[in-house]
Amino acid sequence: MPYFSTPVPELALQQSGSFTKFETVVHKNYKICRVAAEQIQAEFNKAMNTDIITNTVATVPGLGLVHFLAFTIPNCLPERLVALVRFAEFTLLNDDFYDIAKNEEINKINADIQSVLATETESRTAESLSNMTKSKQLQASLILDMINIDSELAMDIMTTYSKGLELATFPPDTLKTLEDYLPVRMVNSGLDVFQTMSCFGMGITLTPSEKARLADLVDTAMFSTTMINDIHSWPKEVKHHIEHPGSEYPFNAVAVLMRHQGCSEAQAVRLLREKQASLQEQHLELLRRLGPLPEHQMLYVLAAQYAASGSEFWSIHVPRYPSKEDLNQPEVEFVDGVFRYKHNSGPATTTLFQIGRETTKSTKVGVVEINVLPCPAPTTSSSASSPRIAILESEPEIAIQDVSNMANGDDDILVEAVAHVNANGDGKSSLNGETFGLAFNQPAASRSYSSGSCTSLDTDVACTDEIIMAPYRYLTSMPSKGIRDLFITALNWWLQVPEAELLAIKDVISYLHQSSLMLDDIEDNSQLRRGQPATHIVYGLGQTINSANYIFVQAFSRMQALCAANSSTLGMFIEEVENLHKGQSYDLFWKDHVECPSVDEYLMMIDQKTGGLFRLCVRLMEALATREIPEASSKDFVRQLSRYFQIRDDYQNLMSDQYAKEKGFAEDLDEGKISLPLIYTLQSSPNRDAIARVFKRRDAGQMMGIEMKKFIIGEMRKAGALDRTYRLLRSMQDDMMDELRRLERVFGAPNASLELVLRKMWID
Repeated sequence: MPYFSTPVPELALQQSGSFTKFETVVHKNYKICRVAAEQIQAEFNKAMNTDIITNTVATVPGLGLVHFLAFTIPNCLPERLVALVRFAEFTLLNDDFYDIAKNEEINKINADIQSVLATETESRTAESLSNMTKSKQLQASLILDMINIDSELAMDIMTTYSKGLELATFPPDTLKTLEDYLPVRMVNSGLDVFQTMSCFGMGITLTPSEKARLADLVDTAMFSTTMINDIHSWPKEVKHHIEHPGSEYPFNAVAVLMRHQGCSEAQAVRLLREKQASLQEQHLELLRRLGPLPEHQMLYVLAAQYAASGSEFWSIHVPRYPSKEDLNQPEVEFVDGVFRYKHNSGPATTTLFQIGRETTKSTKVGVVEINVLPCPAPTTSSSASSPRIAILESEPEIAIQDVSNMANGDDDILVEAVAHVNANGDGKSSLNGETFGLAFNQPAASRSYSSGSCTSLDTDVACTDEIIMAPYRYLTSMPSKGIRDLFITALNWWLQVPEAELLAIKDVISYLHQSSLMLDDIEDNSQLRRGQPATHIVYGLGQTINSANYIFVQAFSRMQALCAANSSTLGMFIEEVENLHKGQSYDLFWKDHVECPSVDEYLMMIDQKTGGLFRLCVRLMEALATREIPEASSKDFVRQLSRYFQIRDDYQNLMSDQYAKEKGFAEDLDEGKISLPLIYTLQSSPNRDAIARVFKRRDAGQMMGIEMKKFIIGEMRKAGALDRTYRLLRSMQDDMMDELRRLERVFGAPNASLELVLRKMWID
């Protein structure tokens, strides 16, 4: 494989003062990167009506203007360079855009108040939503450019990117050492995404086992990149923090060492330099021990090295990260939980602020809220203490080791806390008719389990929804692709439904979907949902059914907002909910009677059951759209999408390892579900009677044996049912793309977000 990098001139490297132990190189076609970055910056600013300059191009002696990607992914294939630069530059533009938005939050609140007083009707939130939609459209178009080059590696970028977004973006206070901090920061800063971007750029694919073998080696290099990024971004980050009282502590290793290790600013930077050198030496030693590597693995390792050396060389020259000298910044110190400029250490104005820890924080625990008293921020690791929960009437405090778990709804911790109080005789338990001794934020009348305080039969005690909502909240806490929500957002690029109505539509669809999932799992005797125990397995049949019915009522309640805007929406809701239940009746009937429908009958069922929610989305949005809707119907597109969605699920349930992990191997067979591959098999297999007998003798609620599942899937293969289903899905993908292009012509605008939603579902 050809290499496209060339060493940075030695003189430029020496003059830079770079500390790296890795070779520093630059892409031979680095000028292309700068042009591509300038183009996407202009497109973004035009679309978002902004004037953001990312400052990602550095002036390098002997080279001129160079974009950071030319240093950090210097072996990118030339034909992939533009697409990769555009995507990387967009992520920085988007970050800068939302950083600006955060800075303007106070001004926005004031402006909103003024607009209300002046009876202005313009909605700034709607404007923000519009900007978000524009941003997503632009991002989707950039991702599609990469998918068209290499769909597999582009999807790897998307998957890694999505996983990174699921992690908390704020620095947890539990990260008190570099060993704890580095793995979290590597993901938070997007370096894991950057490694997948490098693979895309170079066109190399590693198996999971290959990546696992090289993980320690690559991580040491990437950790050193984290050190480099934190050192160079620190002056800018701490400046912003000091100038914005109440902002979060910088998510930076310098801050970690100053806060938890008692280091001065200079000591922290020196320790990070030493850590950088140590990590890079460790990396090189691990590489020597591994011995010769295949070329694609060596390129993968070099990519991690170049991310470090390139980041350092670029950071030294780029205006995006000004040094303390550039900012004329005094020394920073950390005193009494406060980052501030040190007195008499320089010409800059000293700015002091308190983080806002004087006020009591409210932490939710299960169904109640507990007041967490503020603790002084420690200046050294030895003085760190756990948050504590206050007891009423000067009762002793209960040390809780992990309040973050309580915030996530860990009921076990709450039980332990109450047990601790009772064991010491210091607290009261609502379980014996008394109220808790904890400082609840909720008024006594609204506490979920408080009954002892009721002294009169005439007293009204408020009934909360905590119990009835628990199964629903359990279900929605599970990981989900959120296809329907993405579909609504993408479709709104064309239809432009007002924000309030759009949110109501999303709620209606979500409530109906979650309600149907709870009931479907009961009706299908499903044990798993998205890799976790199904809701009724955890909460029982009665509680789950009651919750599902309550959630359905919530969907109907949200329809009030839509009916106020357009009264015809209620009829649409009723009609499609009826269709959904009619479709489900056929599905259940065929399963219970082991009756094989025709393909046309099966498609009819899909159109009603699966198509109902998709159709309701579109009908509600079209009824509430603020732009004129073309006469050309979207009915065909919705029908194709619904059928593809269900048939793909049928196929993946039998063939996908990921589905097996989340739902169990061939779970549809456990449920006795009649799927399209099974219909094809029963229509043509010489052993169809034996297959039918297996389903008829199946015990409801019992899992089918592995050997029996293998027998049925084997018969599907012999009958050509799986291949036939696969070919149908591929054909449907082409048909949907044709229909999407037709709609784009009708609406007069491409819809990259909608295309990306579709491509996320594609089977290869």
